[in-house]
Amino acid sequence: MIEKNIDRWKMENTQFQIIWDNTDQHAWDKLLESAGRSNLLQCWAYGETKANVEGWKVLRGLIIHEGSAIAMFQALEKRWPIIGGIVRINRGPLWLHKFISSENVSAVYALIRRQWSWRNRKILFMAPELLNTPENSLMLSLQGYHPRRKYAWRSAWLDLGMTEDELRKALKKKWRNMLNSGERANLTLEVSFSDEDFQWLIEQYKKMMLIKRFKGMSIDLLFSLRNHMKNKDQMPVMRAMSEGKPIAGVLIVRHGLACTYLVGWNSPEGRTLKAHNFLLWNAALEMKRKGCMWFDLGGISDEETPEIALFKRGMGGEEYQLVGEWWQI
Repeated sequence: MIEKNIDRWKMENTQFQIIWDNTDQHAWDKLLESAGRSNLLQCWAYGETKANVEGWKVLRGLIIHEGSAIAMFQALEKRWPIIGGIVRINRGPLWLHKFISSENVSAVYALIRRQWSWRNRKILFMAPELLNTPENSLMLSLQGYHPRRKYAWRSAWLDLGMTEDELRKALKKKWRNMLNSGERANLTLEVSFSDEDFQWLIEQYKKMMLIKRFKGMSIDLLFSLRNHMKNKDQMPVMRAMSEGKPIAGVLIVRHGLACTYLVGWNSPEGRTLKAHNFLLWNAALEMKRKGCMWFDLGGISDEETPEIALFKRGMGGEEYQLVGEWWQI
């Protein structure tokens, strides 16, 4: 089957074009809604954050086919000594229609590849928003991309279009029992958009990174990301409260009709009372009430954080793995 598709994938389609940087934040955010299962790395605020904190130039492209927008992507470009420049596309392009033919997917990746090459002294590094399948790997190879890293992003989606009862039934038995325990502990949910509560959670996050010796998303990026969001309610801080005291907290970020679990913190008391089960469950329900259709659990790594991976899998989401990072010159 794969061999039969080779000639089809090699096709160059001149009906495709890219319109560059012809939009604003409001329009880009509306396009993200059409993308359905969008991701943080392709949202406007993330691009502005990378420009502000790390000095990247942001390029935003809308891919047009037969007069209609079918895909969108955000690229980051930076000058680099000797080689000239590098371009990164992380988790793009995003598709604006539910069903895109394999021919069109292939043509879009061919079009993107032609934008940068050794001839203009720029190297493209790309982590496509494509599932890790033999067909997708072959298509990328045929279009001139080369695999760079074996590690590929893995996570899971919760379908917030399901009813609350359906979501609860999807929980693994042990996870659901821990949620029941947290609910019996009379915990309450607090949802905040204040600067003070955001600062509080970031301080807990900083301490946790030092104690557990792991490197998460940088503090500067988190502050800048929040500042570049169009509305503060796109990054709610949610806390589990016990007798008026916060014992666990999470930071959720919304992008289009999807959202991502970005930062989490738990106290010793929170672990005893199963506060994180209570909190993540209620965070999903809160984002569902706010109109989100998809909740990304923010990464699953059996190698780096096996206990967290096991915890997240307990929510019974749809697990996925992307095709990894590729490059071309």
